[in-house]
Amino acid sequence: MELRSGDLLDGALEELRRLAPLQAQCWEMHKLHGLTHAEVGARLGITEGAAKTYSSKGHKKLKCLLTELPDMEIGDS
Repeated sequence: MELRSGDLLDGALEELRRLAPLQAQCWEMHKLHGLTHAEVGARLGITEGAAKTYSSKGHKKLKCLLTELPDMEIGDS
């Protein structure tokens, strides 16, 4: 049984949180919670432009991380 795509995203997001926590936070708030970049910026104490940049960079890094993760099956180590 292959891991679900949600499991892969969770793993990649966990790695992004470790590597670039602000990028991960901005991406999550914008993409997963539906906040605007202005709202993200206000909540994090950064500008709207910075929130947009961090979110975009986080998105790109997530895509890279997803392609780097091995195509594992449950039970693999």
